[in-house]
Amino acid sequence: MTRRISAYRPEIDGLRAVAVGSVILFHAGFGSFSGGFVGVDVFFVISGFLITGILIDEHDRGTFSFASFYARRARRILPALAFVLLACIPPTLLLMIPSQSLDFFRALIAAALFGSNVLHAQTTGYFDAPAEERPILHTWSLSVEEQYYFLLPLLLSLCWRWSRRHVGPVLGLLALASLAASEYGWRYHPGPNFFSSPSRVWELLMGSLAAVFCQTRPALTRNAPVHSWLAAAGLGCIVGSVLFFDRQTPTPSVWILIPTAGTALVLLYGNGSTWIGQLLAQRWLVFVGLISYSAYLWHQPILVFARLYSLQPLSEQSRAVLVLLTLGLAYLTWKFIEQPFRAMNKLSNQRTLCAALACSLGLTLVGIAGSAYSSSVGARVPASVQRAFLVPARTGECLDVPFAHNKKTGWYCNINPAGAQKPSFFVFGDSHGLQLVSAFDAAAAAAGRTGQFAGFSGCIPFLGVYPLTRQDQATNDCHALNLRVLAHVKAQGFKEVILVAKWSYYTDLWNGTTYLNALGLEKSDQVSIEQSRKAFEKGLRTTTEAYRRLGVTLNVIEQVPQQLHSPAAVFDLVWADPMRAEQRLKELSVPIAKHQSLQAFSRAMFKNYSQVPGVRIIRLDPLFCDQRVCAIGTPDTSYYQDPSHLSQDGAARAIPILTKLLTTRS
Repeated sequence: MTRRISAYRPEIDGLRAVAVGSVILFHAGFGSFSGGFVGVDVFFVISGFLITGILIDEHDRGTFSFASFYARRARRILPALAFVLLACIPPTLLLMIPSQSLDFFRALIAAALFGSNVLHAQTTGYFDAPAEERPILHTWSLSVEEQYYFLLPLLLSLCWRWSRRHVGPVLGLLALASLAASEYGWRYHPGPNFFSSPSRVWELLMGSLAAVFCQTRPALTRNAPVHSWLAAAGLGCIVGSVLFFDRQTPTPSVWILIPTAGTALVLLYGNGSTWIGQLLAQRWLVFVGLISYSAYLWHQPILVFARLYSLQPLSEQSRAVLVLLTLGLAYLTWKFIEQPFRAMNKLSNQRTLCAALACSLGLTLVGIAGSAYSSSVGARVPASVQRAFLVPARTGECLDVPFAHNKKTGWYCNINPAGAQKPSFFVFGDSHGLQLVSAFDAAAAAAGRTGQFAGFSGCIPFLGVYPLTRQDQATNDCHALNLRVLAHVKAQGFKEVILVAKWSYYTDLWNGTTYLNALGLEKSDQVSIEQSRKAFEKGLRTTTEAYRRLGVTLNVIEQVPQQLHSPAAVFDLVWADPMRAEQRLKELSVPIAKHQSLQAFSRAMFKNYSQVPGVRIIRLDPLFCDQRVCAIGTPDTSYYQDPSHLSQDGAARAIPILTKLLTTRS
């Protein structure tokens, strides 16, 4: 006995509301929704459930048609997507610098061809533009869905011809393979894994499997008491994930089984006759669920453009207003774009598909034209400033070498590689160390020395501590690398070690965000500022004692000032009014009091060792700061590549200090 499962269920729209609300509030920066990103995973399960249910029903009735299926998908997805993409173009041209607008138009092309996830999987490097600068980054999830729905109808049709009894086992095996891929991916390739269809498809398949199960279990329509509790447990899994997961939760991974399995339970057992179904079927939740697709499309560009316009962290009140604006635009888009186009079911499938193809090609041409314009338009800032925003030339050679902790060769790079002298010092640190490699090259050449450098992004160069919130420790084992560097220094007989890092990254929050890269003395330690500071203090002591026992001079370079704004945006704004350029740069540079406040803890720790024999603390503040601000640059030069990392010009200011360091023996 089977039953039709594609009938409308208002409680599913209520579940959509929970999903979209979680995503929007997470991206808006409301801390209570630290795991709100799982709303996308919830969407995937819902989508897999509904679409597979429709396909199964059509196969049962013998009415399935590929043309009809893809025509419905086109009417559902493309009109609102095209409208939002086109609406993003004016603020992109008004608010973004040419490099940012070029990134946008390339993303627009990818979105039009449903390949956003492929593009973003290739552009998620450490120094690439952050999500806060990418207004259509969120279209990656639409691409994953459409890639899945390109193959699912074909797979189901083949299974139906073979034997419909094999649909469940085939989908189950594919889901297990995809889950295994995600488990491997988050450990070894976390960036691409996040956007990858093979790593995500198990979530859609979970919804598909729920639909297959539901289709063969007509008893699920009855309200058995246990059904309400199963549905309640499912909703609890979703809400718990939203509240207690955070950015450090591996995604996708087996952890995401919690919200996705919870979603499947609600879909299977939370029908309208249960109290969970009735809760989710409340009119206001159903309304938000109905406009959830448009709300999802609008929320990212609204937040990004607001941040770009403000150049300041958005207040909680401002973010709340932006959320309401998102819902308002979503309603208008649903009413005047989504609904009319979905109602055009009298238009033949052939014409619908031709119109969809024309729409995608038209958007692609707009993206190509926009890319050409962004590449050709003259930036307001001079070339000397634009060069500052380039990724350091030796990044691939020197930073984030996979498995450096146990790689036999090539795990470090040489400083002043043209020098003939035997390496005599070792520089170790995180990405802030990489930013000084060019300055160390020049300083070592002036001092007649050569050295070596090793570094991981987000790796504090302290012995005996573990990063608790980094997902890349399978390939970049910071704890193991610290031990290797110590052994290498001892084996090579080096007498000087220089540590460089973004110290506040491990001890403090920044602008109230989840900026902390927490440390622990054990891998199982709880994530907190207090625990991280305790580990920082212990790690500094352990590291100092270990190198002093080797007779090594330990040099610690304190963190350079962290700026408040993106240097690229600052200089674009400054050069809009060249007559006031110097004054505007001072106004937009970080106040020295804020810089000192951020560095207070780490500097207090370093001060304890400033008089210890064999330890030297080097401060670079005088190169950038006066009594009021720490300069982001001059009108013709940016000292920074991004708000935290020095540019090559900024690093060059440290050459005299580093030359003196390498020339003076302790």
